[in-house]
Amino acid sequence: MLERHLAAAPESAYIGTESVPVETLADLIAQRFPSGAPRFALKIDTQGFEGDVLDGLGAQIEHCTAVVLEMPLAPYMPTRRTCRPCSPSW
Repeated sequence: MLERHLAAAPESAYIGTESVPVETLADLIAQRFPSGAPRFALKIDTQGFEGDVLDGLGAQIEHCTAVVLEMPLAPYMPTRRTCRPCSPSW
């Protein structure tokens, strides 16, 4: 995390790391709905990984009717991207 973030919120300092399995939403939706996904809304709050989650939707984004997300407008982690212009397919 960036120094300015740590200075503003020292209680958010890292205390450890943990490895976890990762699966894309596209794969998860395809497994759960093999005949095709229904329409769905998506809420995302992933501490700087919102863009990665949206990227992981792949073609399933066509079934997504709404997205609610908390996304930083200014960087607080050195390698995470912030809000960027997009051109949705719908």
